[in-house]
Amino acid sequence: MRLANRIHETTSTTGTGNLTLTGAVDSTFATFASIFQIDERLTYVAVNATEVETGVGYLSGATTFVRESPDAGAPTNFTTAPQIFADLTARDAVDVGRSLAIAAIPRILGG
Repeated sequence: MRLANRIHETTSTTGTGNLTLTGAVDSTFATFASIFQIDERLTYVAVNATEVETGVGYLSGATTFVRESPDAGAPTNFTTAPQIFADLTARDAVDVGRSLAIAAIPRILGG
C-alpha cells in the first residue's frame, strides 16, 4: 500500500456503508481522488466527534470510499458524518518495521 501526506476529506455519510466524499477539509489538503487510483488500497482513519474507525479501504469512484476491512472487524455505525484521512496505522508501522528488520539481516550477518 502506498502512503500519502495531507489527504483529508469531509463526507456526507452516516451509517455503515460506503462513504461519500465531499471534498478536502480546506485548501491545504488534497482529495483522495487526486492522489490514489480507483481500487488502490490504503489505510485510513474516519472520525467524528464521538466515533472513530481505522482500516483498509479504497476508492470505487472519484467520490466513493469503500470501507473494505475495518480494524474492528465491522464498519462503525457513524451517527454523524465523519471526516476521513489517509494515515499510517499501528499495523502499518509494525509491517514496515518487520520489512526493515528483514532487509537488515544480510548486513548484520556480513552479507
